[in-house]
Amino acid sequence: MERFRNFAAFIAAQKKRFAVLAIGVLGNKAMVWAVNYGLDPYLIANFGLVKGGIAVMVVSFFICLATIKFYDWSKQDWLGIELVKEMKEYEGKKYLGRAIGWLLKKGDAVALVGLSILTDPFITTVYLRKGANQYNGMGRREWTIFLSSTVIGNIYWSLAVFGGIQVFKLLF
Repeated sequence: MERFRNFAAFIAAQKKRFAVLAIGVLGNKAMVWAVNYGLDPYLIANFGLVKGGIAVMVVSFFICLATIKFYDWSKQDWLGIELVKEMKEYEGKKYLGRAIGWLLKKGDAVALVGLSILTDPFITTVYLRKGANQYNGMGRREWTIFLSSTVIGNIYWSLAVFGGIQVFKLLF
C-alpha cells in the first residue's frame, strides 16, 4: 500500500510534466506524420526522386529549424529529450544508471545516422548537442549535426517514399 501512495504522490507531483510531454509528443507526431505521409509523397510523386527529394529536404530543413527555435524559446522539454540527455551524464551510485549513461556516451556518429533515419533533424540535433536542459541554440557543431541529419534522413526517406510509390504503381 505504501508503494501505491508513493507512486500516486510521484504522479501528482509530475502532473504538469506529464501533460507537457503528452501534448508535445502528440503535437510533434502529428506534424511529422502529416509531412512524412502527406506532403513528402506528394512532392516525390509529382516532381520525381531528385527534384521532389530536394523539395522534401528544403521543407524538412525549415520545419525542423523552426521547431528547434521554438523548443529553445519555450525552454520546455516537451519530448523527453533532455531527460534522456540527463541519463547520458548520470554519474550517481545506481549501476543501471551508470551503464545507460556509458552506453549513451558512446558513438555520436552512430547516433547521428540512426536518429537521422528513425526520427528527424530536430530530434537528432537537440539530442546530440552538449548539455541537458540548456536550450542553448546552435553553434558550429550543432549546425553540422543539423545539416548532416537533414541530408542523411531525407535521402533515406526520399528513397523509401520513391520505392513505395514505384511498388504502388506496379500493383495498381
